Amino acid sequence: MPHKNTPHTFRPKRSVAQLDRDRMVIAAMYLKGMLMSDIAKRVGVSMMTISRDLKVIREDWRKATTADYDTLKMREIATIDLLERTHWEAWERSTTATSVEKVWDAAEEEWFLETTEELHAKPGDPRFLSGVRDCVRDRCDLLGIKPADRLELTGKDGGGIRVIGGIDLDTDI
Repeated sequence: MPHKNTPHTFRPKRSVAQLDRDRMVIAAMYLKGMLMSDIAKRVGVSMMTISRDLKVIREDWRKATTADYDTLKMREIATIDLLERTHWEAWERSTTATSVEKVWDAAEEEWFLETTEELHAKPGDPRFLSGVRDCVRDRCDLLGIKPADRLELTGKDGGGIRVIGGIDLDTDI
């Protein structure tokens, strides 16, 4: 039973289509900074209904933002992975010595070109390794991982580490 001082107007349950339309209108008015009481009057529902609808709207926004962000992040990671593979392939090609020799085929009575490749026969192009390093940095940035800029291992009092057979002579003995 409604409270004496509050007029009770019965409104039939909103259809799914009407609920969607109302929530679009409510979201637009909410984003314009309108008060919930004003939105309720314009839409013709109670403030409690507006409050529930806004809760659903905010949750939908959160889910959409999270899903879109995760999708975008995964796409960027895949792009970085592809670029890194391309740099590694280019590095391998840059270390390979290729020679082409013209050879006579007596059986076929014709010349043909014979290509030979020798892997790691020459120093590779360091620009490709720089590209790999950049990909690793970009991936770490995207994932929020901060790689160490520099890691130094030192022994007692900042000196070198003396290790024999896996035993650190300064600390293990």
